[in-house]
Amino acid sequence: MNQTFEQYFSRGMVQDIDPHRQPEGTYREARNARLMYNPSQTINAEGMSMALSQVVGNKLSLMITPGYIELYSIECTKGVVQFSTDGVNSEIGLWEKDYEVNGIIMPGTYKVLYNDRFDPFLLNQPYRQRNAGESGQYRFDWSASDVDEFSAVVVSEDEATERVYFTNGRGPMYCFNLNDAPAAPPNPFYPKYWSIAAFRGRPDLVFPRMKLLGRGYGRLLSGTYSIAVQYRNKSGVRSVCSPITR
Repeated sequence: MNQTFEQYFSRGMVQDIDPHRQPEGTYREARNARLMYNPSQTINAEGMSMALSQVVGNKLSLMITPGYIELYSIECTKGVVQFSTDGVNSEIGLWEKDYEVNGIIMPGTYKVLYNDRFDPFLLNQPYRQRNAGESGQYRFDWSASDVDEFSAVVVSEDEATERVYFTNGRGPMYCFNLNDAPAAPPNPFYPKYWSIAAFRGRPDLVFPRMKLLGRGYGRLLSGTYSIAVQYRNKSGVRSVCSPITR
């Protein structure tokens, strides 16, 4: 729903003063507009006139892989991290910042950081890497409807570590270090550390303190007991179960 706000003024823009001392009749800011003010009283052709002129604004224009739709984007020190899908394959990309070469500004470019077409592991088999030609790999399974629930956070820890946390709201929270992205394209797949299984490892997981409340008696017929921890937020998104003892 469009909203209209009226502001009355008789003079131009003044910004270099504290708001509580704003001169009467002036305005402080305008979005993509400016007031052309002529203070002359001697030029009859112009007189004490004002004209509202549009100013060219900035527009964030990013290109991603053709056929993909953007689900979410977030800024980082290197540029903008983008999450997209074509309905089958899911992709994480980076739009790099503009850079300068000999006084000339060169525009940033988009590069693919990860696409689950090239994930190195088969579904539910993170212990065996795929062979060329094998399908049925791990996938994020993102869809266009995830645009409303998708979220991400970037945490810069130091020059070598910039973690990106993300979730589509239906699955767990994933995490990867932006500086660990492979420089070479997949051949034919990504290295095993650059995979959905690895993104779920949560290397920064902090285990809670545990207090023993009692002791049970009995004997295990086979296998082993295991205590694991899982984090869950208020929206119901759960992390992987990480075993802490057996």
